[in-house]
Amino acid sequence: MFRTGTPRLQFRWLMSQEHLELVELVPGAREFTVIQPTELEDPAEFLIPGAIILTVGISFVDGPERLTAYCRTLADAGATAVGLGTGLVFDEVPAELITGARAAGLAVFEVPRHIPFASILGAVGDERTRLGNIERQQLINSQELLSQHAVTGGLEAMGRKLSEVLESAVSIVDNDGRSVLRLDRGTRSATAAAVASIRTGRDSAGPTAAGDGFTYTYRMSSHGERCHVLAMESPGPIGPSGRALIRHAAGLADILLQRPAHLRAARAEMNTMAMALLLGVENEADTVDRVFGAVTDARGRVRPVIIHGDHTGTVERAVSVVDDALQSRGRYLYNLWVGPGSVLLLFRGTRGVRGIMELLGSSAAEVRVAVGSPVHWRELDTDMVHDLVIDAKTRPLGASGDSARARWLHDPAVRAALDTRAAQTWERLVDHDRVNGTELAETLVSYLRGHGRIAVCAATLGVHRHTIRTRLARISEVTEVDLSDPVVRAELLLVIVTRTGGE
Repeated sequence: MFRTGTPRLQFRWLMSQEHLELVELVPGAREFTVIQPTELEDPAEFLIPGAIILTVGISFVDGPERLTAYCRTLADAGATAVGLGTGLVFDEVPAELITGARAAGLAVFEVPRHIPFASILGAVGDERTRLGNIERQQLINSQELLSQHAVTGGLEAMGRKLSEVLESAVSIVDNDGRSVLRLDRGTRSATAAAVASIRTGRDSAGPTAAGDGFTYTYRMSSHGERCHVLAMESPGPIGPSGRALIRHAAGLADILLQRPAHLRAARAEMNTMAMALLLGVENEADTVDRVFGAVTDARGRVRPVIIHGDHTGTVERAVSVVDDALQSRGRYLYNLWVGPGSVLLLFRGTRGVRGIMELLGSSAAEVRVAVGSPVHWRELDTDMVHDLVIDAKTRPLGASGDSARARWLHDPAVRAALDTRAAQTWERLVDHDRVNGTELAETLVSYLRGHGRIAVCAATLGVHRHTIRTRLARISEVTEVDLSDPVVRAELLLVIVTRTGGE
């Protein structure tokens, strides 16, 4: 994409245009650049490499034997094919032209007299317009893609996408020659070109040959004493649309490197917290207060929420939906992964369950949600989070509500009983699956979370209900339990959600 030179069209495409009625006599050409009608016997100095020549052969009416040398002249000038219009000078394509074209490696086709050359030129022009529209749309799509990566992933994510789209190495250096971004591609690196541009004070909007590749450098805006250069090294020349994409990327990088005041202040606060943690300093409370100030209510309370899903992707999508909804309300996202498939979110203490579910939108149907009670942010601890995770895991998909904090699960006697029962049941299944390559543990999890409904379990796992029944029978044999007993199912569900790796 976005490669340059004169854009080439497929010769096969031209031959497939039925309304032109072209007759291919000597195959061989793959691509062409332009259509050039000419009646000169020696048009070499006017030819564009890759051209298809259209002629009626006026120059050869009294000497068709010269067509053999004519073909050699065209081939040496870079032409790819000859189209001869018959019915005016020659009633059919001369044998000398066919013989000479084969010897010179040119394709030959016949243009019937009733087909004007202008029709061929018009068809090619229409195809170029169509391809140009496609390339413009590709440029717009790529620009939007770069912008999205710049917003969500910053400078490096944007640079990686630029490198991928243009298949080129990317580098950004500052005015001291220090590397801000370096994304090599195989053995290619654009860092030397960026540094050279900084030192010479020159950049190149067009390609500069560099060994077996081409380099492009763009000097970005100066900010006080600071300035940056973006450089690309590509295996081939990049066309106008590709260079427009590079300029767009340079503009995005410029914005990201300016470090707006509010982003700089936020980064300074994070730096302060990191230093305090490193040195064990206890006076970082003011900074922490400011950080959590955006998520607390007037009483300093937050509402912890756990989103849990059977697949990481569904949880990531749900968090993204919440982030978008919060952004539209001028709020920030506070999230932290606290285990496989589980994310902790913090909301203002005054935000209710319904309001939280509205933020999740349609993604709520794909996850399990446990909403904790409002608590001052300084009182939030890992035990609360752990209880919420357990609560979320026991809920069916799409279910939500205030969490009943299962503190009793931390009782040593309860934990000991669950550990014993896990060794007798869950761990046996895990070992059985590992040895036999079965999927009994996953089936049991789906069955219990689906409230013991075989149809729900089968739909979740994408297998037939008979298969689920066979697996459940085998699970009962391995664990020596009666899965038809609801008390046993409840017991096993508690065992599973409190196990490490019980996903």
